Amino acid sequence: MSVATSSLSSPIKFADASEAKNRFVKGSCQEGLANPLNDPTHQLDQLYRCWSEGGSGVIISGTVWINRSDNTPQGDLVLDDESDMVAYRRLAKAGQVNNSQSWLQLGYYCISPESSINDLGSESLMAIIQEFVQASRRAELAGFSGVQIAAHGGHFLGASLNEEVNQRSDMWGGDGGRRASLVIAILTEIRKAVQPNFLVSLTLDVAAFASDDEGESTQHFVSLLNQHLASIQLIGKMTLESLAEQFTETAMIGSVDACVFQEDTHLPFTTPFDLIAFDRHCVLMPDLPKQMLANPQFKWPSSWPSDTATSKASSQLSSWYQCQMYLLAMGKKIHPRAGEFILGLRVALLRWRSERAQRRLFGSR
Repeated sequence: MSVATSSLSSPIKFADASEAKNRFVKGSCQEGLANPLNDPTHQLDQLYRCWSEGGSGVIISGTVWINRSDNTPQGDLVLDDESDMVAYRRLAKAGQVNNSQSWLQLGYYCISPESSINDLGSESLMAIIQEFVQASRRAELAGFSGVQIAAHGGHFLGASLNEEVNQRSDMWGGDGGRRASLVIAILTEIRKAVQPNFLVSLTLDVAAFASDDEGESTQHFVSLLNQHLASIQLIGKMTLESLAEQFTETAMIGSVDACVFQEDTHLPFTTPFDLIAFDRHCVLMPDLPKQMLANPQFKWPSSWPSDTATSKASSQLSSWYQCQMYLLAMGKKIHPRAGEFILGLRVALLRWRSERAQRRLFGSR
């Protein structure tokens, strides 16, 4: 079943028997709202509560790292044996207040995924598998609905799948099947460690399914994914028409930018995907699902930026959206038409006032 034959408002039951109330997905984007110990904050709780109340069937977190290092980006979440599980339980509940599913996207942090996949020994890769398993168990214990393993471009697992990057000659590299063995091993071990109704998802670039052996590697890879996944999110335009038909047991998530739209509207009418991820659209309009369901003729404001309609560099764009998320998290109005400089000043002033109030509250100077 896909959105082409079913309304975005209809529920969907995943292979693990869990159900999302509709086909709207608030996709992953880095919020930058973790505390100095890389744990969730009350501001992050408020942001997730805002998205759940906005009507999304599924809320996917920004990437939560399964490993901690001195280079972990400030503001990013880490889920390991040092994490504050009370804070994670609070975050899970915040993302489910309006019957939304709340998933943690898990990734392995390294400065250079391209070099790391070739430099790490087999024992280190086995340890990484266990880190993914342990983080998934912690996410389940915290009350999240599921996890999404990040294996798209720019991530460590994405590098392991890339034929041009992965130059290993052991069981973790070589042909498509061996390059996929690390991802499959992680999914297999997670599935063993969690309860049957805990959802396991994966992100992949569409290019990961390219094959030079008449599709045999792709078919085998898809078969293995069908065995272990409840859903898969494909990044990029769908170029393999038969690919969607092969995911018989796995719900497919696609970006709204990869869909075909009716003229003058933002409602997709033909797509191979079962769910649609709106990503940064939900940052600027947290109640986008409610608005689209209430108004079939809904149009995205022409003066507002979209995921693709921008010439800003990626780092500048991420910073701009993080400022908007901070405003939402603080219960303030967003400023979708504000430039980066003005928006940054607004947020800096708000942060200063918030920190000053906290110092007064705790009597520090």
